[in-house]
Amino acid sequence: MDKIVHFFVKIFFWANSLSLLLVIYLVINSKWLINDRTTSCIVYLLAILLGSFFCICISGLLSDDSIAGGIESVELANDTFLPVYLSYFFVALSIKEFEIIVLVFIILLLFAAFSSSIYFNPLFVFLGFNIYKINKKNGTSIYIICKKKKNINKYFRFSHLKRINDHTFIERN
Repeated sequence: MDKIVHFFVKIFFWANSLSLLLVIYLVINSKWLINDRTTSCIVYLLAILLGSFFCICISGLLSDDSIAGGIESVELANDTFLPVYLSYFFVALSIKEFEIIVLVFIILLLFAAFSSSIYFNPLFVFLGFNIYKINKKNGTSIYIICKKKKNINKYFRFSHLKRINDHTFIERN
């Protein structure tokens, strides 16, 4: 049962991180929920922000973990993932047919299944989260999504973590 819950939490993270692609497509191609463009845009943005908040909330269902010791370095990695999300904007700007955007979304979702970077939703920034890359002394790297902003160094102890996969964690207070 725990593996099933974990799988669905990962699906929510993947889909939500790709949701900007769909929103941009809908706006660029004037696909409105109602006849009012402004209201539709607000609804789209609120939906993906609520989806991001929901991802944070359901991450509490994941297994507990902590990281202490063996840390070589800690670096803020927010900007590292910006090019990935900018590419979604350009893809969404160039697609006109709904069937094609759905196909692209599904393909990206499948790629997301094999990548740890897709968990990094740019909307988490609006919710106050940062992404840190932790380089361990054994040569491995892991990513932590958390609200901490100051005094993060190799002596810092990350606790209250929820494991998304082997290389990605989210901190829950």
